[in-house]
Amino acid sequence: MSTYTKHRVELPRPRRSRLIVENPYDFFPCLFDIPLKLAAKAVGVGDDRLKKVYTMLIDEPRAPWPCKEIYDETHPFVNRRMIIAAREGQIFRLRRQIDQDEGGDLLNPRELLRVLERAELYAANYGVVKKGIHPPRCTHEALAAAGVSERWGAPVAAEPEAWPAEELPFHEQFDLDELFREGGDELGLGV
Repeated sequence: MSTYTKHRVELPRPRRSRLIVENPYDFFPCLFDIPLKLAAKAVGVGDDRLKKVYTMLIDEPRAPWPCKEIYDETHPFVNRRMIIAAREGQIFRLRRQIDQDEGGDLLNPRELLRVLERAELYAANYGVVKKGIHPPRCTHEALAAAGVSERWGAPVAAEPEAWPAEELPFHEQFDLDELFREGGDELGLGV
């Protein structure tokens, strides 16, 4: 049986352990940049169950899942960069918790981490398909260096980090114009 409160959500999942979310307002917004079906798949529950959790959190029974508003940049409170930063913050905290507490019962933190890592992968792939763009990069170190809070509602740095050359598409990794300028033998062909 599922338990939904604003402070704790327990979700039974078929063929998996029960997922317990102690801070639903911090955890579930990390899924808003992927469609409801992918978010439910990441969590391991049905679409209807995840939709019930969402409507309980926002107190609006007819509210649509916010993914479309996020990509259209019309959501009144959050944007894609905030979601990515929050998800990375949750992943960072869960990894640190798992690394520091070797003797305790870590089944639930590991499950929460798996959900967020799956959601991160789905979001990266969905962002490329939906917009034809790379997902914005927000690392915890970059946010901390910029003095930006990871909490919801905090301002987020406007400029995305530059992509490392090895992650760019092949045709963007090299300056091909430089190779084909007139009057030069950049290739060393003796021309």
